[in-house]
Amino acid sequence: MTNGILFQNNRFCRGHTNIITNKGGENMMNQNKNESIECTIKNCTHHAGTVNYCTLDKIHVGTHEMNPTKKECTDCDSFQYKMS
Repeated sequence: MTNGILFQNNRFCRGHTNIITNKGGENMMNQNKNESIECTIKNCTHHAGTVNYCTLDKIHVGTHEMNPTKKECTDCDSFQYKMS
């Protein structure tokens, strides 16, 4: 599986988001983050909230191209849009 891969400009996220707050009510690090899947796509339902990780155990990476030759040709098929 994918370990230690940073997915920045593509849709690489998936999981359950549980935001934990401290005594002052501030958001803390998500306890369900998967440290093997980094993700900066904050509008995905599987984003870990206050930290740039995915919360899924695994993701599916696909493509929208017939012959992908660049990272921009890849997609996270696990992405699910999170409404604000």
